[in-house]
Amino acid sequence: MRTIFLYLITSPLVYSKLKDEITTAIKTGAISEPITNQQALKLPYMQAVIHEGLRMMPISAFGFPKRVPAEGDMICGIHVPGGTDIFPNNLAIQRSKKVFGDDVDVFRPERWLIENTRGPEHRSLMVRHIEVIFGHGRWQCPGRMLAWVQLNKVFVEVLRNFDFQVGNPRDPWKLGVYSSVTVGDFWVKGVESRQE
Repeated sequence: MRTIFLYLITSPLVYSKLKDEITTAIKTGAISEPITNQQALKLPYMQAVIHEGLRMMPISAFGFPKRVPAEGDMICGIHVPGGTDIFPNNLAIQRSKKVFGDDVDVFRPERWLIENTRGPEHRSLMVRHIEVIFGHGRWQCPGRMLAWVQLNKVFVEVLRNFDFQVGNPRDPWKLGVYSSVTVGDFWVKGVESRQE
């Protein structure tokens, strides 16, 4: 959540678009207070911001290891011997130019809007790549759905009530990448938002 927030508040155009989407939804009665998950799922730009934030900095740098069966296996045309432990590199997966385009190092939520993808099948491929950060099959994070609900609710409720700026723009945070991503010394200044 912190990494999405940093990308959001250091990208003024993205921040402004998301605030506008939330403000419009409030004014038109499209969202309640507090927002429901179903309502949040109907905010396309917010969904794009969340997906893009998770893509830019997945919570786990590497997935849980999987052991190749004793008889070995073929992965992308390469024989992998039995007993080999394989760790998915989530950071690399989320930087696939084949899937996300040439600007993979740029925080650009618009890439997730269906009109900017190569169609529904391509967007579905992008979503499957994002879901890898939560694991797969029996190793999938049991809290995955709860995490999505929290992301959907927190961003709307926080941005509904407050405006933010980075506390230390020259050195906004301390980032550590181990098996998971850690963020420290991330300070923001928040002020109450004025809703008209």
